[in-house]
Amino acid sequence: MNRVGEGGAAAPRRNVWVLLGLVAILGGLVAQPIIAGTAGATGPGDNPAKGEDSPVTDSQDGLRSDPIPPELVGNEAVPLPASKSALALDDIACVGNGTSGKRVQLVYAYRAGSSNRSAAYAASIRSWATRFDDFLAGEGAATGGQRRIRFVHDGACQPTVLTVQVPSTVKDFDTATEALAAAGLTNPNRKYLTYADWNVSGLCGTATYWGDEDPSANNFNNTEIGYALTYQSCWDWSSSRTALHELFHTFGAVQGGSPNGNGGHCDDGELGGADIMCYGDYALDACDAGGPRVMDCGRDDYFNVTPVSGSYLAQYWNPTNSAYLTVPTGCAPQDSFASSYPIGGNRGTVKGSNAGCGVETGEPTHAGSRASSVWWTYTAPSSGLVTIDTFGSAFDTVLAVYTGNTVGALTLVNSNDDTAPGSRSKVAFAATGGQRYRIAVDGRNANTGAIKLNWKHAASPANDNLADAWVVAGANGATGGSTNGATRETGEPMHRHRGFASVWWSWTAPSTGNLRLSTSGSNFDTVLSVYTGTDAGAAVARAQNDDDPTSYTSEVLVPVKAGVTYRWAVSGYAGSTGAVSLNWNLQPVQCSITNSNPFSDVPNSAWYRNSVLWLVQRAITSGTGPGKYSPNAPVTRGQMAMFLWNVSGQPAATYSHGFSDVSPDSYYNDAVSWLVENDITSGTSWDTFSPNNKVSRAQMATFLWKLVGAVYPGFIHDFYDVYEGAYYDQAVAWLVRAGITAGTGPGQFSPNQNVTRAQMAAFLKIRTCG
Repeated sequence: MNRVGEGGAAAPRRNVWVLLGLVAILGGLVAQPIIAGTAGATGPGDNPAKGEDSPVTDSQDGLRSDPIPPELVGNEAVPLPASKSALALDDIACVGNGTSGKRVQLVYAYRAGSSNRSAAYAASIRSWATRFDDFLAGEGAATGGQRRIRFVHDGACQPTVLTVQVPSTVKDFDTATEALAAAGLTNPNRKYLTYADWNVSGLCGTATYWGDEDPSANNFNNTEIGYALTYQSCWDWSSSRTALHELFHTFGAVQGGSPNGNGGHCDDGELGGADIMCYGDYALDACDAGGPRVMDCGRDDYFNVTPVSGSYLAQYWNPTNSAYLTVPTGCAPQDSFASSYPIGGNRGTVKGSNAGCGVETGEPTHAGSRASSVWWTYTAPSSGLVTIDTFGSAFDTVLAVYTGNTVGALTLVNSNDDTAPGSRSKVAFAATGGQRYRIAVDGRNANTGAIKLNWKHAASPANDNLADAWVVAGANGATGGSTNGATRETGEPMHRHRGFASVWWSWTAPSTGNLRLSTSGSNFDTVLSVYTGTDAGAAVARAQNDDDPTSYTSEVLVPVKAGVTYRWAVSGYAGSTGAVSLNWNLQPVQCSITNSNPFSDVPNSAWYRNSVLWLVQRAITSGTGPGKYSPNAPVTRGQMAMFLWNVSGQPAATYSHGFSDVSPDSYYNDAVSWLVENDITSGTSWDTFSPNNKVSRAQMATFLWKLVGAVYPGFIHDFYDVYEGAYYDQAVAWLVRAGITAGTGPGQFSPNQNVTRAQMAAFLKIRTCG
């Protein structure tokens, strides 16, 4: 996480941004950062496969924003009636004296010359804020814990609303925050959530945000003042998610290094979709389109109270750890039937707890128990058999499923106390598509504790989840399956940032070598990925591909190690589904050195001796001349092309590269064609490859990274000379995580240093043999 520094010292990865945006009806506000164009790549020609703008720095300028949704243009947020404005006000976390420590302060701001409507709106602002706080508490419970906002509140535990007049000239975010500061809103322990009584063309809200992935309490999003503005048309929580969206920007959502982060937002959801923080130029909605509005639908980018060990949120900044949130005592909101947590889809898992919960008047007895229940509402996506269980819960549960709309008038569908061999519960029932089923979990003999609720529809494939991957074996083989009805499980990557609705296979490499894996023969647009690990939320990407050069099916070529188990995920581009055909072929590679040293310029005591001899043994190189390898000579781009092509087994290219400076009779012609065809390079310009140019370490990292499909590294390096947003940033992170290099010195990668032929030999051998 220490990446950008001065004077040779590593410093935390930190950039301050101003984020602006809009909101769709019930969709979640979107905010757009100040951005500049993608950093130009001096080296192999391509920027990372994830097609997003470079992260923002203080020195960049230029503004991008999207139009406000038509539904809200000209909308006037109406104050809630008195009967509703008091709802939920008793549910906020009453913390200490209401002012000490880090707090969120509600603010009503109006411009001079316009009416001060604070009296009309103050109660509604409190209610809107506490309603989204209640929503946040439910989302916390769904990820294994509770979170509520630390509001500034009075002695009666009601959020206070400050009224501030700003000059009539206030127009944009900068002038607004300057005016708020001039009015005294400068407490460094405050996030000022401001309901601005004016509109800004094209926007619903604006907020400050720090690009800082430091997981500690010293994260700038945790230590610095923050301002979040929501404009008048987008105040109402029932039609807009603006306020919570902008507030979470000030808490540090969404960091650019997260699996789907684009520097403020996430790419696995679209404007108007389920996730309130997701949208972007390259976003696809991988969330459950028919599901509820959620904080972080993949539970992998910015909101997960109990992230799996090894995942991004377990290692880097997780906004659920913000000091502006508190961990309340007592039961989660779904203690109430009316506040049941919505779930859906063919398959899924959600967390919860019944600790501190009770029962309601008229509530039925669930499988013989009625003491401390919590509720979920499952909407069946289609008709078919549905199985629900509490396997993985921490206590002796009871489980019941009902239909009905009030807690006192429910019809039992099925219930269960214990399912052998343990004390957890399981039910199955024939569901009707579109029907809402009410699920109650309680404890036998008033037991309480952590709950894990799992559901599966018959339409879900048997190998839908990584834990249920079908096992295949052998150096060569073929198998099949289908992604129809498949889902994206909690924490599962959006494969190559394009693929979701996946099915899984598990394969253990019988020997070290190069595995060629293909979905050729599948009848839909596939995305193919290879991982290691046993949990989808912390799987390490090893290779990925969207389209092979000649079709919409996929192919990867990945080095594998004997005895290591690899997980293969087949998904569909943008959620496409169909029949899967999966084929594999392993070409074994001998890593021990059996040949003699043919080079007079490679001493037997040299650190690179075995690596060079390994290249010769594999016929990857024969040197630069009789008895010569030239270990200290720099690698050229033409030589790099040959190294990569040879280490990949000299696969044939279907198309020509089209470069004017690569002649058909050059020794690297076929290699360059293959690199271009497989998106490993696009050259140094539209018609040049520059084969005689020297290769830098930055370029080398990018070449090797793209050889495996530019996978998400899931890791942040500590090199102060590799700047965030550089075209090789993620490539270097992957190189370090893969164990191919540790840099050139403490905190140094030396990206502009030329790669020697000795170094290249070592990189290639380590990549394959470790």
